[in-house]
Amino acid sequence: MSFPNGSVNGDEDILVLADEPISGRVLAIAGCTNSGKTTIAKILTSMVEKSYRRNGSSPSFFYNYDAKSAVNHEKMILAIKAGSLSYDYVIVEGNMLTEWTDVIELCDRVVFLTLDQDTCRRRRVKRKYDPPDVPGYFEEVVWPAYQQHLQRALAIAREDRRISFLDVTSDTDHADPEFMLSLIHSFSDDVIRICYEPLNVDEAVNPSCGATSVFVGTTRDTFAGRRVTRLDYESYDEMAYKELRRLCGLIRSKFPSVERIVIWHRIGEVAVGETSVIIATASPHRKDAIHATEMAIDELKRVVPIWKKNKGCQPQGVLVETDGETNECKVVMIVTNVADD
Repeated sequence: MSFPNGSVNGDEDILVLADEPISGRVLAIAGCTNSGKTTIAKILTSMVEKSYRRNGSSPSFFYNYDAKSAVNHEKMILAIKAGSLSYDYVIVEGNMLTEWTDVIELCDRVVFLTLDQDTCRRRRVKRKYDPPDVPGYFEEVVWPAYQQHLQRALAIAREDRRISFLDVTSDTDHADPEFMLSLIHSFSDDVIRICYEPLNVDEAVNPSCGATSVFVGTTRDTFAGRRVTRLDYESYDEMAYKELRRLCGLIRSKFPSVERIVIWHRIGEVAVGETSVIIATASPHRKDAIHATEMAIDELKRVVPIWKKNKGCQPQGVLVETDGETNECKVVMIVTNVADD
């Protein structure tokens, strides 16, 4: 890849003015090995890709190409900046992109592809690598490294809305372009977030559709006869994203007219009156939008691994923690003044 403002050619330096503003939009495609990152990149652009890998430190019997030390980080950063100065769109592809905060900061959007272990292993053994994988490399390096990258990406996504997740697991032994293209189309129209920050319902409405049905869930001030001061939400993010994507697919199969689906769920502490979940479906037909939203909230509560606990005070000043499903209470703190909570 070459740029008017610099070049990427062997060991040549890339010339970039540090104070020159980035003008192009940058999309990062991260995630599991053999998940189809390159396939998606080729679908989205005809630009020639360039690798920035180098051999890194590793156990004595193989090079570890799944460690951060295997990437020429400085050269990659300069290439992204140079590309964004010369092109309207830049696509950056790599399994470890979310390991660097400065890479994420350069991106307008980060898509992290996930894959189950069996599919990943099956695809990897059918590919040729130079150098080839040695026995134990997948189990000892590749998969643990992917899990590390995934957990870091999930943690960052709770506070950074630019990161999204797309499960690309399929029965094929390779990333099928038609399958990936169908995922791209659905992904671009579905917005899923699990985050700490407050939710804004205005961002969920699609003005281009004739009907948008919106469900807004808020924290109420009582539960089972007790006063509630807040809800605490916890989530198994990795499975939650997969289930939410699957739910979007189910909605689209049942209501083909739906053009956009938004599912945002807040985690952590949500005070009384604050929004904990927003679901919005947009369609040219109001009945489909209304029924799709109803299906979304029902299925979310039924299958998505997001849990809540009610926290509040009884009249006697005992702060209680209540399981939102079983109504069982346990005392977690004694307070002398309810108003101080």
